Amino acid sequence: MPSIFLTTPMVTVLVAGPVDINNSVFKNNTAVKGGGVYTLHLQATNNLIVNNSDGIHIYYGDEHMIVNNVFINNNNVDINITNSAIATIKNNYLDTNNIYGSHFKSSNIFMGVTLDFINEANNNYHLASSSDLIDAGTTDIDNFIFPSLDIDGNPRILGSRIDIGPYEFQN
Repeated sequence: MPSIFLTTPMVTVLVAGPVDINNSVFKNNTAVKGGGVYTLHLQATNNLIVNNSDGIHIYYGDEHMIVNNVFINNNNVDINITNSAIATIKNNYLDTNNIYGSHFKSSNIFMGVTLDFINEANNNYHLASSSDLIDAGTTDIDNFIFPSLDIDGNPRILGSRIDIGPYEFQN
């Protein structure tokens, strides 16, 4: 699946069927619900979701997987799970106070972590060598296929583990 890089205010991605979103950037998007993504069935892996009216809104279904993503400044709503939807939210950089809903399993990192992008002000979200997101991701999920390339087309897992976010750190 091709990567998505949205850096200007646009309509949110609305999908009624199953969708896999990998190695993508959603930035500065606004919508009533799900400024980044609004969906029924989602597998989101290694994305950056930043400065949206909210990050991901899941409105129904189960077996949603949100893994190895970076959520920053999404109007205090990184993930909103409604209508008995069930999601596994694992190894993401996010503030767990910004997850809304009661049906989710969570294992995430936030406190005391250094993001350290190359040049965030100019939309360069490549990881700097001092970023704690390098080798901090996981591929330890049964029956889940992770991307073999990052958003730039570089191989994934250059170090000991997959990185968190759409860009794999390149030495």
